[in-house]
Amino acid sequence: MPDFTGMKLTALAFFYPVLLSADSLHCTLPVGVSTSELAAGIDGDTLSVTWTGERNAVLRARFAIDRGTPVIRDLSAKTGAGAWTTLGRDLIPEFTTISGVRREAHGLAYDHRWDVF
Repeated sequence: MPDFTGMKLTALAFFYPVLLSADSLHCTLPVGVSTSELAAGIDGDTLSVTWTGERNAVLRARFAIDRGTPVIRDLSAKTGAGAWTTLGRDLIPEFTTISGVRREAHGLAYDHRWDVF
């Protein structure tokens, strides 16, 4: 069975800018995005991405923008024809950035200068 990991990451990278937009959801899906392993679609104001996980579980992530904030409407999973099990609902991503200045006065050898963090 082919490895679709790269395709999944590419699809998520394609849709990620939509999540960061402050406007309402506007997304154009190119032809050929859907396969038996990975599918994406828009239903109203929600972008839905489904893919096949381990042991043939079907996984789903649904994204939206709520008052300018990207929201993960739900993360869900199911096996076979069973009902969706919600793993998380109305999740708001948090983004953090830490910056600093690298100095050499820490007494470590050049090869270990990053160990101070």
